[in-house]
Amino acid sequence: RVSECDYGHWSGRKLAELADEPLMSVVQQHPSAAAFPGGESMRAMQARAVDAVRDWNDRVEAEHGEDATYVMCSHGDI
Repeated sequence: RVSECDYGHWSGRKLAELADEPLMSVVQQHPSAAAFPGGESMRAMQARAVDAVRDWNDRVEAEHGEDATYVMCSHGDI
């Protein structure tokens, strides 16, 4: 569940090639509204990541107590 966004048909393509895609302006201006053809939406990726973090919080709390502290980092789109 903690992985990159599934860019679907965009995977492996060069940014220069994708620049002419109508979806690219959505990705740049309103990323949370983007849904990649054959892949997932940014909102779906965010929901997947948030669910994983919540599960991790529960695991850390169960093992180390409710006052446990840890650091987690991600890309800004999450």
